[in-house]
Amino acid sequence: MSAPIRRFLRRADIPNMHGTMASSHLDLMRGLAAIAVLVSHLRNIFFVDYAELLSSRKGALVAIVYFTTDLGHQAVIIFFVLSGFLIAGSVIKSTVDSRWSWRSYLIKRGSRLYVVLIPALVLGLILDRTGMALSGRGIYVGQFHNHVIEFSVADRSSILTLIGNALFLQDVFVKPFGSNAALWSLSYEFWYYILFPLLIYVAFFANRLVRLCSVGATALILLAVGKDISLYFVIWLCGAALNLFPRHPMRLRRSTILACAGVFVLSLVGSRLAVLASSTFVNDLILGLAAATLTYALASDRRKTVGSWIYTPLAGGIAGFSYSLYLVHLPFLVLIKSQIDQSHRWEPTATTVVGGLGIGAAALLYAVGVAHFTERRTDIACRHLSQLVESLPCTGSFLQRRIAREAVQ
Repeated sequence: MSAPIRRFLRRADIPNMHGTMASSHLDLMRGLAAIAVLVSHLRNIFFVDYAELLSSRKGALVAIVYFTTDLGHQAVIIFFVLSGFLIAGSVIKSTVDSRWSWRSYLIKRGSRLYVVLIPALVLGLILDRTGMALSGRGIYVGQFHNHVIEFSVADRSSILTLIGNALFLQDVFVKPFGSNAALWSLSYEFWYYILFPLLIYVAFFANRLVRLCSVGATALILLAVGKDISLYFVIWLCGAALNLFPRHPMRLRRSTILACAGVFVLSLVGSRLAVLASSTFVNDLILGLAAATLTYALASDRRKTVGSWIYTPLAGGIAGFSYSLYLVHLPFLVLIKSQIDQSHRWEPTATTVVGGLGIGAAALLYAVGVAHFTERRTDIACRHLSQLVESLPCTGSFLQRRIAREAVQ
């Protein structure tokens, strides 16, 4: 990398946000986005659409509740922006500090993804098979309209589909595995993790061969993953670009943060109602830009978390199982639905709302339990995976130890 380019990248303000309010803000944002996905799936599976409500139940309050409980897709856009901001920041920082290593990077990202994905695939398979055995299929064959499971789960439960999902090829060569339709976004995330370092190589490395190979690899990946994944990479890059804007001289006022939040809410409403543009992607892009603006404002809050006895632990606690919640909640909800009443969805009455809240709470507890044995052990998994890679015959460390051992002998 040339000296001018290195100086340019050094402008990137990528502080250690640990122990600051910025970290807590982004934790809460990530956790609430995961809960929004859960709520959206729960409402669509268990409750009738607003258009199907009895006239006597329709009203402004019910309309607002229905609107706010159907923001799952918009929550994924927020995930993309946050992911771009955090992952790109670590890539840029390690590159500038001359610590970049594909091996180290893939070990960290792989352990983070697989520590939950593999158990989620296994648990999803078990729950789907149990539900199909107990319910006589019903919802599992897409028989009942619910906006979530409108396909045959059995058709998506083959070993080939399982392997494809484990290799992040869902919505590329295979469908999301089983009833877990939420897995679609995981392939997007994975390929963005690979594409961004390649773009760094293309844009900033001086070695022509390295740049040429990176261009070829980038083109092949974009061609292979298809139009949708390639387009939504632009939204991910909106978050990545935030790292090139200075934050250290800023101490944003609360009014500025509230203004950014207001723009974000307006974009969220516009995206949900599809009134910003005629294209779904353009609506999502506008929302992504608004989410990036809010992320930038929140990440500029460098106040220490000392004294934040409720907010910081709450935000960290929700974020601590958000990835597990996203990956495991849907097969759980489908199983519950298959055992209650497959052919009908509920009208929102006091009884059914309490029942829905109970099911949501059960899904949260299930995700917390899964996270306890998976997501919260990511560092341990990363350490073990690193040791495994180091011990492989094809790694330099293994060869160095073997040469040293033979020299002593």
